Amino acid sequence: MRPDPAGPPERVADLWWLLAHDERGGARLGRQHLALGLAASVIAELLTQSPAGLVGDCLTADPVVAHPLADLAEAAARGIARPPRVWVEWLAQEHHGRTAQDVVARLTMTGRLLRHGRQFVPVDAMTGFAPIGALISAAGSRFPVSEPVRLLAGLALCCGLAPLVATGAEDMVRPLQLLAMGLPKHLYALVAATDDAVADLAMRRR
Repeated sequence: MRPDPAGPPERVADLWWLLAHDERGGARLGRQHLALGLAASVIAELLTQSPAGLVGDCLTADPVVAHPLADLAEAAARGIARPPRVWVEWLAQEHHGRTAQDVVARLTMTGRLLRHGRQFVPVDAMTGFAPIGALISAAGSRFPVSEPVRLLAGLALCCGLAPLVATGAEDMVRPLQLLAMGLPKHLYALVAATDDAVADLAMRRR
């Protein structure tokens, strides 16, 4: 028996994975764009969401952020400081497989994904639609929007997923831009770093 999901996903990397995959578990993006967005979403979690939690009576590190936290700690021990773009590109290039495996494992453990043949698919349509629904709701909201959702909006825009959020013929580029621009400067720097990495990828393909 699979576990029932405890409400819609809230972690940035979970939302990104669901946004970047269709209902059959197929990627909506090429590998490099998918990897950059996933790497940035994990860093977004490190910046805005708790890296640990209680499982029963035990305090444990979140499985998705445990690996990059160890990478950050190792760099700090060596006196190395890198800007966000370097971390995004490094995680995307060197550790995409590890990161994707960790995110899929978390989504599966929380009952939001299940295996269907070789693919992992959302457990139901509501789960698969959750990130799109969150962005549509945030774009039209008069209430405060959380930083994780604003970061998701910025990353979706950077990686070319704005059309997914469109309702009818509406262009969602500007609403997503406004959501991201509402971030504090230090968090918006992650969106800008991801945008630069994606732009550089496009330049190298010419």
